[in-house]
Amino acid sequence: MLIQSQLLSRFPELIVGFSTASDGNMSYKKNDPNADANNRAFYAKLGVNPDKYEIINPELRHSSNIALVAPRIACKGYTEIDKYSNEARKFSKGILNFSTAPDAFRGIDACISNQPNCLITIRPADCGVIFVYNPYLRVYGLIHASTATLFADIISRTLKFMYDCFNSVVNDTLFFIGPCISKEQYDLRKSKLYKKYLHSLITPEQAKAFDIKEKILEDLLCAKVAETNIEFNTTCTALSNEFFSNHASNGSDKRRMLAVIGLR
Repeated sequence: MLIQSQLLSRFPELIVGFSTASDGNMSYKKNDPNADANNRAFYAKLGVNPDKYEIINPELRHSSNIALVAPRIACKGYTEIDKYSNEARKFSKGILNFSTAPDAFRGIDACISNQPNCLITIRPADCGVIFVYNPYLRVYGLIHASTATLFADIISRTLKFMYDCFNSVVNDTLFFIGPCISKEQYDLRKSKLYKKYLHSLITPEQAKAFDIKEKILEDLLCAKVAETNIEFNTTCTALSNEFFSNHASNGSDKRRMLAVIGLR
């Protein structure tokens, strides 16, 4: 089954998709012999030949780093994006507001681009994924909306980054939030993130009530995004057998879905 967005499906130039468990494991990290075939089959569902695209795989580290994906000459296939790579032409740097750890800025958790024949991907389990598109400027991107990145203001930072790079304004930008874990299944109080960092910022009661989707909506509305420009998939990845869930498996399930956006 292919998860798509009604809001973004109006634009034929845009490639958007979110895989489900029936599409198979999309992660290459555990040397799954079927991972490449699963990825290729999913791209075929989107009408994409992956050999003709540069496929961007950002190094997710629950940071607030954002990369501008600039064009590369005759580069096809998979490109790993980390903070030191040539593809990361610009960064939105700053101190995470809950951590001074040395590796707080390893990796990239949001990518934006305006390049055709390029696909930006994220492989989530329970975290939120925000698909972003400005159809007037044809600027697109993905945001890894984990608890850590949300508390590091990754949404407002990405929107500012889009404005700085492309003069892209929020009134012209559309947002689709894919399936992620629900408030009922996620108790932030039990996480290492809360125990080590966030306990000084929010109360146990606030942590118990924390909802990734509500936080995403709150941050988008605070950035003056119109509600009509926002679409949510309301499925809980930890409750539905249509998705792989790190949380529901207590960390034992390393399989991942695939979120992808790009321009034809």
